[in-house]
Amino acid sequence: MKVWLDNVELFAALFAAAIHDVSHSGTTNNFHVMTKSNLANLYNDRSVLENFHLTTGFGVCAKEESNILAGLNDKQFLISGKLLLVIFYLEYSSKVVNLKL
Repeated sequence: MKVWLDNVELFAALFAAAIHDVSHSGTTNNFHVMTKSNLANLYNDRSVLENFHLTTGFGVCAKEESNILAGLNDKQFLISGKLLLVIFYLEYSSKVVNLKL
């Protein structure tokens, strides 16, 4: 049987799915940019909601009682963090160029 994802990659994909759209405001990136919202200012008008969801997800993990990242070693944490960025920005990029993932 061929293994498509190793455990760290699978964890990153599941974590991305869990925090995708967490605390979503019900608005779009464009709305935040055009209204000069605090979030747009915080993230320099770039991938506003994607950055917010990532920050919120990692913020939850900063709390000891909800830190599902605590079991990762430094290398696994770095790899999963990079994969999360790729997953989030690929999803954002697909919206920008109207591609379906």
